Amino acid sequence: SRGYCGRFSGDGNLYFAAFQERRIRVYDYRRNYKLTKDIQARNLQWTITDATSSPDSRFLVYTTIAPVAHLVRLEGGGVEGNDNGPVESIQNVTDLHETLEFGVQNNGRTVHHGGVWSIRYLHDGTQLVAGTSDGL
Repeated sequence: SRGYCGRFSGDGNLYFAAFQERRIRVYDYRRNYKLTKDIQARNLQWTITDATSSPDSRFLVYTTIAPVAHLVRLEGGGVEGNDNGPVESIQNVTDLHETLEFGVQNNGRTVHHGGVWSIRYLHDGTQLVAGTSDGL
């Protein structure tokens, strides 16, 4: 499968790579790049366009060509050292995937239909900044 983005966490201990096949794989640098978490992306529109970790490396946010981002917990669930293999993270079955909407609400309906192409946490981790195809 094609890889579309990859990046180190803010502390440099984790490396995550996103693939067109709905997967984000998290590797632990401290353990010779051992695969520690295999995240199954939800609401995928063609591919995962970007991903970023919180400054404290507790959360990962990923985006697709849709007006939403998804927040997944990185801490726990095997990231800190499961020797039985990677933990599979399946949306709201084995792990919580919180949806963050970037759409504009009009009478209770989302009217923004563009995709989120880039996303980053601010340095203090309090906000996310996203670049969309609709300029929102």
